[in-house]
Amino acid sequence: MNAQFRALGQALRSSRAWCRPAGPGVRPRMAPFVSSTCARKFSASSLLRQIRETASKAAENIASKPVVGAVPKSNAPSKLPEHKSYPEHLVVYNAGEFRLTMVAFWKAVAIFQFGVTSLILAPNLWWNENQPDETFRKMQAVGVFILGSIPPLILGYLTAPFVKTVAIRLPPHARRSHAALHQFTSNTPPETLLEFTTLRIFPIQRKTTCFLFEMRALPHQWWRFANLERKITERLVTRRQKMSRWRRFLEVVNEPRFKFHVKEGRQFEAKTPAGVGVWRNIARQIRLQTEKVEVAAAKLDGLRGGRAGGQEERVEKIKAKFLKLEGERTGDEGERRVRRQTARSAR
Repeated sequence: MNAQFRALGQALRSSRAWCRPAGPGVRPRMAPFVSSTCARKFSASSLLRQIRETASKAAENIASKPVVGAVPKSNAPSKLPEHKSYPEHLVVYNAGEFRLTMVAFWKAVAIFQFGVTSLILAPNLWWNENQPDETFRKMQAVGVFILGSIPPLILGYLTAPFVKTVAIRLPPHARRSHAALHQFTSNTPPETLLEFTTLRIFPIQRKTTCFLFEMRALPHQWWRFANLERKITERLVTRRQKMSRWRRFLEVVNEPRFKFHVKEGRQFEAKTPAGVGVWRNIARQIRLQTEKVEVAAAKLDGLRGGRAGGQEERVEKIKAKFLKLEGERTGDEGERRVRRQTARSAR
C-alpha cells in the first residue's frame, strides 16, 4: 500500500510523463489513474444505455397489452383512400385580404369624417357667437352636415355589392373527395344554399343566405357595379307582408343585400379550400338559368304581341349573348384573364 501511495505522490509532483501534451492537439488523459470499477459505475455512456433499454422495454410492454374496445386486426375495416374531405360550409370564393382591407379602410375614413363634421364642426357653427345673423349661422351648420354625409353615402352605395367570400352548403356525398365536389358543382341542384359575405356602411361583415335558383346574372353596364342579383321571389314577398312595421324597419336598418359583385379569376378561387373550378361551375349554372328565364320571357312577350319574327330575333340575341359570355368566362382557351393594374405591356 505504501508503495502505491509513493507512486501516486511522485506522479502528482512531476507531471512530465502524463500531463504535458506532446503536441498542440493532444489533451492529458486521466485513464491510467481511474480504476475499471469506477469507470463502469460512473460512465455516462453506460447510464444512457440503461435508460434506452428501459424505455424500449416499457414501449414493448405497452404495445403488447390489449386495448379495451379495440377492433381486432382481422376484422378491422380497410384503410380509407387518401382523399381530401370538405366541411359542410365550404368557401368557394375569396376576394383577398388586401381588397377587404382597402374597402374597410376607406369606409372607416368616410365615417370618421362624417363624425367629425356632425359632432364637432356643425354644432360649433350652429352656436357660433361671432356670427350675428342667426339664419346664416344655422344654414352654415346644416350645409356642413349635409356635405359631411355625402362621402359615406356614396362610398356605401359603391361598395355595397362588394363580396368578401362566397360559401356553398354541401350535402354529405359531395364532401367525400375533390372529384365528388366537382361532380356536384357541375350540376348543382337549384335548392343549394349560397352564402355571400358583404360589408355594411360601417365596415362590419354581413352574411346573406339565398338559394341558387334565386340568383340571376346581370349584364355589364357602365353605371352598374354588380354582376349578380338576388331575385325577389314570392317567398320573400310573402315573408315581408307578414312582418310588422317594426320588423320591416329593423330589416332596412340591417342593410339587406340583393346585388353582388364577384370578380372573376383563378386567383380568387385558389385562395379557397375548394380550389380552382368550383365557383366557376356555380357561376356557369347561374348564367345558364338566367338565359333560360330570359328566353322564356322573350317567347312570352312574342306570343302576347303576336310578333313571331321579332320573338325569334330576340331569342337568338339572348342566346348569342350568353354563348359569348360562356366562351369568354368558362372556356379553357378563351378564359378571360384578370389583368393587374400594374401589368406592363409586352416589349
